[in-house]
Amino acid sequence: MHILLTEDDDFLRQVYTDQFTQAGYAVTCAEDGLLALEKLKARTFDLILCDVLMPHMDGFHMLESAKAAGLLGSTPVIMLTNVDDQKDRDTAVQLGVKEYFLKTSMNIDELVQLVKVFAPIPKA
Repeated sequence: MHILLTEDDDFLRQVYTDQFTQAGYAVTCAEDGLLALEKLKARTFDLILCDVLMPHMDGFHMLESAKAAGLLGSTPVIMLTNVDDQKDRDTAVQLGVKEYFLKTSMNIDELVQLVKVFAPIPKA
């Protein structure tokens, strides 16, 4: 299973990558929405983890662009954010986001478990 992780914070990107790799996932990273679009043009992913606030292009605009270009298909998306805002939650729902993960109130183990729900690793 292959995850696209779009996160601009270097520390969080490394922590998430390490945790998902240990859980058995392949991880491709993008530091902003523009890079994420390039990654989506190059290959398909089993799951997208997408930060909301990023430089160059935020997560919502990246998803809108990816959706308009037909790059998302049925790939589940989990938004990662520190902002608990109803307007953002509503935007996420309109874009088809499966979960809205608050980085400040949930821990990495909870995120790994959530990822396993939407992108379960097949049993050998």
